[in-house]
Amino acid sequence: MKMIKAIFSDMDGTLLNEAGRLPTGFGELAAQLRSRGVIFAPASGRQYASLARTFASYREDFLFIAENGALVRYREKTIFSCPIDENLVWDVLDAVLGKPDIFPVLCGLRHAYVLRQQARDSLLQGIEPYYPNHVLVHSFADVEDVCVKIALFDDSGQAGQHILPYVKTFSSKLQLVESSGFWLDIMQKGVNKGKAIKAVCSRFGWQSGECAAFGDWLNDVEMMKAVRYSFAMANAHSSVKQAAHFTTLTNKENGVLLGIQGLIQKGLLYSPGQHGDLSPDCLPA
Repeated sequence: MKMIKAIFSDMDGTLLNEAGRLPTGFGELAAQLRSRGVIFAPASGRQYASLARTFASYREDFLFIAENGALVRYREKTIFSCPIDENLVWDVLDAVLGKPDIFPVLCGLRHAYVLRQQARDSLLQGIEPYYPNHVLVHSFADVEDVCVKIALFDDSGQAGQHILPYVKTFSSKLQLVESSGFWLDIMQKGVNKGKAIKAVCSRFGWQSGECAAFGDWLNDVEMMKAVRYSFAMANAHSSVKQAAHFTTLTNKENGVLLGIQGLIQKGLLYSPGQHGDLSPDCLPA
C-alpha cells in the first residue's frame, strides 16, 4: 500500500481563511507531518517571497511551488523554473499596455516589476500580499531579470471579462489562467501547478498515488489531475470539483486541515502498523 509522501495546497480560498491567515491549528499539523516524514508544499500563484514570508518558520521543511508552477524552490534552492520566451513577453506587454484598468506585473526570478506611472494605491494594495518583493520601474525595458510569469491585475474583480479579450489570441502560444477574479496569469505554454508537481515527483522519486492536493480555483485544475488524493474545497469553482476525486469543507471551516486529518485517520500517512485507503463514500467530514 503506497503512503502519502507529499501534500500540495493552494493558498487563497483554500488553506488561508477569509482573513488571509493560516488556520488555527496549522502549526500543530505541520509538526505532525514533519514527524511522519511528509512534505507539505504550498502551491500558489503568489511570488516565492510571499510564500516564504507566510511560512517563515518552515523554510527548511516545506517545498514551495510559486508563480502558478513556473518556479519551484526547496531549502532556498530553485529546483524547477520555466521562463517565458522573451519575444512573447514583449508581445503580451504591447497588447495590454495603455489599456484601461489593466495593470501588468512582470514576475521575475529575483523580483516582481511594476510600472511607476501605474503605481496607484489600489494597485499597490492589491499586489502587496502576492508580490511583496516588487520594484517600481519607469519602463519594463529597464528590467534585467528572467520573466517566469506576467500577472495582469484588474482591481474591479472582473479579470476574466476585462483582460482576457486583449490576450486570448496568445492562448495557442502561452498558458492563460485566472488565478482569481482580480488576476489573470500568463506563463509559458504548458506551465501550471500540475506540471510543477510532476517535475517535483520526478525529482524526488514520488508517484501520483503518493501525493495529495487541495485547491479551489481554475489555476488548481491541473493540480487536481496530477495526484491521486485530490480535494476540492466546498467553496471551489465547479471545474475544480469536477477534476478532483474528493471534497472537503470550505477554507473558512479549516477544510485543508480537516482533509489531512481524514487522510491520517484512514492510515494514508505513515504510521507504524496502520494502512488504509480512501473511497468516495469515506470522505473526511
